[in-house]
Amino acid sequence: MPIKHAALRQLRKDRIRRVRNQGVESELKTLTKRIRALVAQQKREEAQRLLPTVAKRFDQAAAKRVIHKNTASRMKSRLTRQIARPPAPARAHGGPGAPAKRDTAPRSAAPAPSAESSGPS
Repeated sequence: MPIKHAALRQLRKDRIRRVRNQGVESELKTLTKRIRALVAQQKREEAQRLLPTVAKRFDQAAAKRVIHKNTASRMKSRLTRQIARPPAPARAHGGPGAPAKRDTAPRSAAPAPSAESSGPS
């Protein structure tokens, strides 16, 4: 714990700011998840309507230095691209109709000779 009065005051201010910043970051994460969920549900028009609000929140957080301005820009760009991207075809990951897995057992170059057939008896 700090001893000086100024350090104690700074500690109190930091705690208040941390709580405020956590609230802003939580809101940004929630809005980002909401847009990504809309895109996953093929509701791109609704996601497009929500995008200006999300972009504004990112800009406000960057202006208050809760997040870095480049982070805000990158997140806005990624969300915009995700909304504009055409839907990708469904990928098969081991489900029905997926390509069969290859045998991954190591292969030997030649079979080892058996002890019974080695040499004359």
